[in-house]
Amino acid sequence: MSTSRQQPNKIASHEPPLLVSSSNAPVHRARDSLPTPVSGAVGELRRSMTMKAVQILPLICLLWVCSNSMSRGLATEYYHVWKLDAAYDKPISDPEQWAADNFSDKPNAAKDDWKIERFELDIDHDGLPELFLTTPRLHGNGGGPHLVFQKRGKFHFYGGQLSGRTNTIRGVPVDADGPPRIMTFWNDGGGRGTASVWKWDGKVFQRISSEVIWSGDSGTEEGRRRFDELFGEKGSEQNCSANGSQPIPSETNSTSPAAGSRR
Repeated sequence: MSTSRQQPNKIASHEPPLLVSSSNAPVHRARDSLPTPVSGAVGELRRSMTMKAVQILPLICLLWVCSNSMSRGLATEYYHVWKLDAAYDKPISDPEQWAADNFSDKPNAAKDDWKIERFELDIDHDGLPELFLTTPRLHGNGGGPHLVFQKRGKFHFYGGQLSGRTNTIRGVPVDADGPPRIMTFWNDGGGRGTASVWKWDGKVFQRISSEVIWSGDSGTEEGRRRFDELFGEKGSEQNCSANGSQPIPSETNSTSPAAGSRR
């Protein structure tokens, strides 16, 4: 009796099927592993938004870096305050050194090299005079800057700059209806000068009126009297008295000489 070998039941077998490696063999993947196709309109929109984001992102980063650099520069590079005509609220222990650094546009400048000149004038008439600092190195034909500081306790605080043509500075009586004021005079030459009134808010000086006065040797007696009324006989820079109740300059006032006397 012949016996035949019984073949295993392939259906009931739990052994995994043999894998056949062949370059021509088809590759079978589970349907769930494939990405879900996106409709044409939605896909195009996503691609467009991605491209725009890629293009705009470097510009946003650049603007952020620049804005932060500028803010840090104004906050730390105090020696640029004068040239930028910026505000500065931090306490200053040595105003003369601070002024020299600003005039030289770099830190740790030599004060002696800049020959800092100073005088005091009580602008707001609170009993504590403000400090004016300037340097002849920056005084050309058009005058030069005066940096103003307020004293508070042990420190000074920057109160802005008075720039331009200024030979003489004096205080003006307190105006109950407005901010503190000062008056300046600039000798234009040929006997002609300009008196100006400036208002001050503690940080900025703003000219509010001016008057031409012929007070020099080639001027007029009326012009010289007008100058003495406004600035005193010597035009002292530190004269902050009321000097009577003479009217301050206005745009309509002028003490010009006859045409033949002008030079």
